[in-house]
Amino acid sequence: MDCLDIVIYIKGYIEENDQFIAAVFIMLDSLIGEYDVGVKLGEINFEPYQEKKDAQPILNLVSLVDRL
Repeated sequence: MDCLDIVIYIKGYIEENDQFIAAVFIMLDSLIGEYDVGVKLGEINFEPYQEKKDAQPILNLVSLVDRL
């Protein structure tokens, strides 16, 4: 099965503060479901938010995962 690697950009993210990561996993479980997070997502990286032209809103992840 194909997996989707994603980068999550978070405003105010600092690597030393793992509260951000715990919150993102709760959000991902709520958004696409715990099963899909575990099975359909591959590598998940976190970076401080900087405006990027190719970044997509997190809500677009739902349709991307559904297509896998």
